[in-house]
Amino acid sequence: MTFLGNLRRIPIQYPLAFGVGVSTFKTSASDLLVQIVVEKREKIDWKRNFAFASFGCFYLGGVQYAIYVPLFGRLFPNAASFAAKSLPKKLGDVKGQISLFAQVFLDQCVHHPLMYFPAFYMTKEFVTSHGNPDFAKALDTYRQNMKEDLLALWKVRCCCCCHCCYCCFMFLTCFFYSLVPINCPIFCSLSYSL
Repeated sequence: MTFLGNLRRIPIQYPLAFGVGVSTFKTSASDLLVQIVVEKREKIDWKRNFAFASFGCFYLGGVQYAIYVPLFGRLFPNAASFAAKSLPKKLGDVKGQISLFAQVFLDQCVHHPLMYFPAFYMTKEFVTSHGNPDFAKALDTYRQNMKEDLLALWKVRCCCCCHCCYCCFMFLTCFFYSLVPINCPIFCSLSYSL
């Protein structure tokens, strides 16, 4: 087996470890990019970077894996067989399509508003509080920003017209649930969140 062949097997053989590793790296690298390029810091805030890397590791890698693989696997037991079908067969599978849209709904309208954003705001409060985090304040900030945050989650800027549209992100989410192997969700969701 070639080196690249061995690399391709890692996410399939070790999906949780792979998702955690990629999530940790991506979240840390994103924060470093913001600190260096956007904020133009001369000195890296390693405490902040560690907090974001921890969020990537535990929430984006671990919690989301638990949601997308075991939980959604139990809630939608036919999702893997639907994902493996050809496009014409998917178009004819009404039950599979209903399951697909139920997964998108639970992810976008339950998981993100009730779990992801509160965890993100609490991480942000931990990072910016300088040792004295007020998590109630963090959740209050989220409540104030909830509408704006959720609308931002559901829209993507179209480069061609500079108007916001919801269909691009929802298309990617439907694509994600209809085509991605059930054991590799974290890597795929990370790739389209870049």
